Amino acid sequence: MHYSKLLKKIAGIDHGFGTREGLPATCQPWLVKQIHSDHIFELATEGAIPQAHSVEADALLTQRAKVAIGIQTADCVPILLCDPKQRCVAAVHAGWRGTAHHIVTKVVQRMVAQRGSTASHVYAAIGPCIHAENYEVDEPVLLEMEKTYPITSDVMQPKGGGKYWLNLVAANRRSLLEAGISADHIDVLDYCTFEREDLFFSYRRSGPTAGRNISWIELV
Repeated sequence: MHYSKLLKKIAGIDHGFGTREGLPATCQPWLVKQIHSDHIFELATEGAIPQAHSVEADALLTQRAKVAIGIQTADCVPILLCDPKQRCVAAVHAGWRGTAHHIVTKVVQRMVAQRGSTASHVYAAIGPCIHAENYEVDEPVLLEMEKTYPITSDVMQPKGGGKYWLNLVAANRRSLLEAGISADHIDVLDYCTFEREDLFFSYRRSGPTAGRNISWIELV
C-alpha cells in the first residue's frame, strides 16, 4: 500500500493506492463498473448504497462518512481528491479516454457546483500509473484526443513511424491546475506501473490477464 504524503496530513481523511499485495483486511471500498468514460456518480450521504459494480462510472464523489470509495487501475491514472472544508472526497479513473474528456476537471467542477467546494481548497493526489516512456500510442489515439484536449509537448511526444509517447500524468496534472487547484495542493506518486512489476499490475506488461490495483479514499 502506498500513500500520498500530502493527503496524509489532512485530518479526517483515510486513503491508499493499492499494490499487488491488495488492501488491508479492514478496507473494503465500494467499487463501480468502469467504462473508460467521463461519467461521475455521486454517492448520497444517506440511504442504501448500490450493489458493487452495479453503477457504470469512472469517477465517484461523496460526502458520506465511513464509506470508502475506490477505483481500479492497471496502467490508467488513479486520482484521489478531497476538500477538507466541505468534507467531500472523490476517486477518479483516468485512462486516455477519460483524460481526453477532462474527467478530473469535471469532478472538481461538480464539487464546486454541487458540494459547495472552492477549487483552491481541494487537494489531489495522482497515483501510480504507466509513465510516458512506456506508454506508446498510435495516431488514432492522438487524433481522438486532439478533438477535445489541447496537445502540447509535455503531453505527447512523437516516437516516429506514426507512434507517440503519451504522458497521462502531465495531462491530468494540467487539468487539475486548469480546474483551479493550486500546484502545492497536487501530489504525484512517482511510480510507473509498467516498470515496477514487483509492486503493481500492468495491462501493457501482462495483457488482459493483468490484475488490478485498487485505490481508495474515505471520510472517517
